[in-house]
Amino acid sequence: MLRITRVEVTPTTLHLRLEGRIVGDWVRLLEDELAAADASCRRVVLDLAEVHFANEAALSILTRALD
Repeated sequence: MLRITRVEVTPTTLHLRLEGRIVGDWVRLLEDELAAADASCRRVVLDLAEVHFANEAALSILTRALD
């Protein structure tokens, strides 16, 4: 299970706190959140302190988010 909390949303920044495991359908949920932020031209801040596991697909998405 993955919990995504919108900690702060401003016109230019979206701060998300992720908690749990990023696997299966949760990878798609994260990808959708990041795509929506990108579409609105927002900078994304990710708090990954409470992520316990991320599969290869999740790591790929997170790596692309850093570019």
